[in-house]
Amino acid sequence: MTKDRRLKKAAEGAVKFIINSQDPRGGGWRYNPQEAGSTSVTAIQVMALVAAKKAGIKVPDATFVGVMHYLDSVQVDGEGRYGYEIDKKRYTGAVTAMALLCRIYCGWSRNDGDMRDGIALLDKAGPYDNLYSLYFATQVMKNWGGAEWERWNTRFSDDLVAQQETEGPAKGSWKPRTGAIHAKQGGRLLTTALATLTLEVYYRYKPLLPEEEATTVRAAKPAN
Repeated sequence: MTKDRRLKKAAEGAVKFIINSQDPRGGGWRYNPQEAGSTSVTAIQVMALVAAKKAGIKVPDATFVGVMHYLDSVQVDGEGRYGYEIDKKRYTGAVTAMALLCRIYCGWSRNDGDMRDGIALLDKAGPYDNLYSLYFATQVMKNWGGAEWERWNTRFSDDLVAQQETEGPAKGSWKPRTGAIHAKQGGRLLTTALATLTLEVYYRYKPLLPEEEATTVRAAKPAN
């Protein structure tokens, strides 16, 4: 994306590694190549592959087909809820946000699958103190736009800015806000990175979904 040709070979090698590390059966990724996937690791790989495509690096369509297969496997109930992995299909807002972001990157529109249900769940829950979750959920809501994004933005942005340290040796950083494992292990450095990335969602990402017409009516679900 920088158009620096010196990075081309290394970037292509990294993308090839990601593609070859995908679980050939389940379609996701985990910590070791071709392990059964988890939603959090899968979301990170999808973001990397989408960035690679934007940079002109080839990514097989079959890779994204596999991602959709994985996401189908971790759906909890078809009502917008997703789980962490196929053997831990317990709904959490964090992995639901990750799954919905992957769905958008893989081509889902507003009325595909349980997208609207998932957006409604995130909108109702509101922003999270867990900044790892907040980063993914903010991307989803920014892509969605409309009243849901306006509510989300109003609730999180001023609060996050206000939490930034303004004095002393930690000036400019954020301290961990929860006892989540990533906050304990990554501490102030990771928390500051996530806060910064979340605040940059405004201008780093162009919404992938077109603006919704005011007259759009949600299609009724088919009877079981």
